[in-house]
Amino acid sequence: MDTLRRLGVWFLALQSAGAALWWLGLCFDPSIRPLYLPFVTSSPVFIAVGVPDLTLYVGAGALCSYALAKRKRWATTLVALHTGAVCYAGAYCWALSLSSGAGWRATALMTPSLLFSPYLLLRLYHEEHSDK
Repeated sequence: MDTLRRLGVWFLALQSAGAALWWLGLCFDPSIRPLYLPFVTSSPVFIAVGVPDLTLYVGAGALCSYALAKRKRWATTLVALHTGAVCYAGAYCWALSLSSGAGWRATALMTPSLLFSPYLLLRLYHEEHSDK
């Protein structure tokens, strides 16, 4: 499990850093927003999408990376919260892209997290509960 935990630490750290850079790009260059968020045309909608994403995807992902690296007791609980946010955001991206034909860049960027986060959570949960 140590290999998976290390992979989780690095994946979550890179995911959080990449997503933070992505949001910085979207904030400072509004002309690229339609490439990733095709129907987000107003600032209030952009903020409504961005604040939860920055909190639960970027922030919680970074904190998960730290918690896994330091083997904190609450790491799996936080990974569960983060995984829920990832699954919601990923499902939103896929639904938007499939229904509209747009936003495929955001969907492509979300898909690795959508696949890896639930796998990591299930393995961590299994590790914690198989010892008892």
